[in-house]
Amino acid sequence: MERKLVGVFLCMLLTTTTVFQVTAVGHSLSNNPPEIPHIMGPTNGTVGTAYDYMVNTVDPDGDNVSYWVEWGDGTHTGWTDSYPSGEHAVVNHTWYERGSFLVTAKAKDIYDAESDFSAPLMMNVTGPQIDITVRPRGFGAAATIINWGEDVATNVTWNVTLTGGIVLFGRSKGSTIDEILPGEMVPVSSFFFGFLRCNITATAGNSSDSLGGFLAGPFLLSVTKNEVYNGSVEKIDVEKKEVTVKNLNGALKTFKIDPSCKFKDKNGNGITIDQIKKGDSVKVTWQRQGSPNTEKVAVEIQKLE
Repeated sequence: MERKLVGVFLCMLLTTTTVFQVTAVGHSLSNNPPEIPHIMGPTNGTVGTAYDYMVNTVDPDGDNVSYWVEWGDGTHTGWTDSYPSGEHAVVNHTWYERGSFLVTAKAKDIYDAESDFSAPLMMNVTGPQIDITVRPRGFGAAATIINWGEDVATNVTWNVTLTGGIVLFGRSKGSTIDEILPGEMVPVSSFFFGFLRCNITATAGNSSDSLGGFLAGPFLLSVTKNEVYNGSVEKIDVEKKEVTVKNLNGALKTFKIDPSCKFKDKNGNGITIDQIKKGDSVKVTWQRQGSPNTEKVAVEIQKLE
């Protein structure tokens, strides 16, 4: 009697295990990807403002889903947290340049089955866009602030700061400009007095620029064009030989890549341009070739992590 009971138990256990395996394998073989998601949100906005978007889809198998949103400016959300099928997810983004951007989204379920990208939602970004350029002048440094946007820029805070050297006067100067009209150029200046090598950094809004040189009293001599810019890679165009980097303040700067540019990993070892991707933290050593308004050229790009 005991042998029969043991036999029946083993038979039931084997049958249950087999059914479970067949069910699990059957699910993986018949799993369907989520439907193409819908994305809803603003279609008009201004530079420097964060906007919320809702993404939604349904998974045919009722699985939880994650979303990936491309913002059209070379950045993306990465995969979001997992949401129940049919539930809205909210993501947000800030554009730092004017233009028209195509926002698209895709979804994947918990078994990594992905949908196609959604139809694009066009976001038109307008507004002021401030740029600043600094240069040495007879006494001290001068900077030019330009509003490249279509709208008036208001309450624009600027600052010119010296680091390094022995600065006896004028290490930092700044103010706020009430408004800058579209296309308007506003000159600002800073007087200083000091000695030895220093760096000059000028900022206005989300824009920044810098120079290096040797201080001799009120004069900046032997101006060097080697400067450093830290941030994350927003866009890298191998064909155009350009890299765009966003710093911690959200300021974007685009550099031409010099033909002899050195690419390094975090340990200083040589790598190739193909090993630098969007989102990488980098230190760009660059030169401004020629006058202040000419191209900024990267002579070394090093990954920081």
